[in-house]
Amino acid sequence: MLIFKALILYSLPLLHGVHLSIMNIEQEPGSDTMKVSLRMNHEFFVADFRLYDPSFQPVREQGDVIVPEEKINRYFNENVKIYVNRKLLKGKLVSVVKDYYDLCLEFIFISEKDPVSIRIRNRIMTDLHDDQENMVYLEINNYHDALRLTPGHTEEKRKLGERRNQGR
Repeated sequence: MLIFKALILYSLPLLHGVHLSIMNIEQEPGSDTMKVSLRMNHEFFVADFRLYDPSFQPVREQGDVIVPEEKINRYFNENVKIYVNRKLLKGKLVSVVKDYYDLCLEFIFISEKDPVSIRIRNRIMTDLHDDQENMVYLEINNYHDALRLTPGHTEEKRKLGERRNQGR
């Protein structure tokens, strides 16, 4: 089912022309480590980063704009807020991969072993595109859900026990 959802979401931009980012938030039962991956168009990321940091002087490498990892980490933590049990978590960038036209970022967050609630605010590219859609998939301690965030709706809250193990 998860593969089917991913396939649909990756094909949406081809069919609809929507500006899209896809974030996965995963945490295994009994672990205090939350893994977050974010995939978005590289050119749109650079344009959004320039809005975030107008003084940014781009460096090009093989035709691509390179943004230093510490600046990506700051950009992410200011545009994406993840609260677990009402506590704001800070992410640490662990991987940056450019895959054709997309940029894939991976972060690690230290959370709680048994989170009860999560609140996510995602403002990635919401000042850049009126039709921006930021999809968020949650897989936390057997809780599964999908969120659709937009420029007019940048935040969602979930109690993590409400949709556990419903065939996803």
